[in-house]
Amino acid sequence: MAENVTPVTLEVKDFAKRQVLMVDYKFEQATDREGQIAGIPRGGRVNIRVKALNDGNSELLQWMISPNDPRDFKITFYNTVDGSTMKELKGTGCYCVHYQEKWEDGEEHFEEMEIVCQKLENGPVPFDNPWA
Repeated sequence: MAENVTPVTLEVKDFAKRQVLMVDYKFEQATDREGQIAGIPRGGRVNIRVKALNDGNSELLQWMISPNDPRDFKITFYNTVDGSTMKELKGTGCYCVHYQEKWEDGEEHFEEMEIVCQKLENGPVPFDNPWA
């Protein structure tokens, strides 16, 4: 592994950079009972767990309780051998719709959030949610 390289990082516009412990996102299409496509693709929900900064920083909570504050973000996946960027997941016009902070003695201190996005780009593949 390249020296001092965190394998995955989260950058939210105007916020401190975070180390990602877990990221989960998916896309779906509805199907009928025979398995044929019965709807348009849906997606753009991203669940993220980040290492807490342990400095009193409450930026992510502030984003959650600010329903009129869409932000852009970028999750960067690094090559652990040489530190180069393997891929990026970029969100545009995103809202934090779930926030949880957890600390337990002897365990990792972390923050979890769920983000919904107007646009999500997985590398060169863009996805636009059909929001009104």
